[in-house]
Amino acid sequence: MAQILLAEDDPALASVLVRWLQKEGHQVNHLADGDEAIRFLDFADFDLLILDIELPGASGLEILKAYRSKGGKTLAIFLTARSSVADKLQGFETGADDYLSKPFHAKELIMRVNALLRRSCGTVDLDAQFKNLGLELLPNRSAVRKLESNSEVSLTQREYALLDYLLRRLDQIIPSERLLNSLWTDEEGATPEALAACITRLRKKIDLPGSESMIKNVHGRGYQIVSKK
Repeated sequence: MAQILLAEDDPALASVLVRWLQKEGHQVNHLADGDEAIRFLDFADFDLLILDIELPGASGLEILKAYRSKGGKTLAIFLTARSSVADKLQGFETGADDYLSKPFHAKELIMRVNALLRRSCGTVDLDAQFKNLGLELLPNRSAVRKLESNSEVSLTQREYALLDYLLRRLDQIIPSERLLNSLWTDEEGATPEALAACITRLRKKIDLPGSESMIKNVHGRGYQIVSKK
């Protein structure tokens, strides 16, 4: 599961892409305005950016240029009706990792998304790290397996997304605000209390008996999962 920012102002296309990406198990934050996307990237983390070039406000090129200028490393795909070599060159020079010309089939985008995510996430290493912590990821069922007892534990979609997010950022302290902005798509439900409750439920499900919690609360700074060497 990956956290994806989709900046696309065509409602019909955006609806299709969100549906297909969610079907693949990804969590998608959709924005239709370029200026809003620039602001959003200041306080939320993503595993992949999918940016339409022609947007109200800042263009996709301006979004990525601003993001890269601040040190943003997340992989990015441009979507655009522009298909000339010069346009593609401009996109790659801005910092894009892939470029998809409209019209395209959603399946083609999914293939490119999955290829980029495999490149960026190091799935094998991720699984190995998690097994060192005594658990195995079961993404197709939004569950984990406790290796010691060989027992499977089901998680809600939100719990699994939170665990996956922290695991992909092993040893990093992630502020609560960043977790809320990246994982809660409904502003009403994005509260510190909702995050704390989700963390509590997740700990009860995955922590091993007699061991301290895998998810550390770093006072005043946020949450982290510490890797086992």
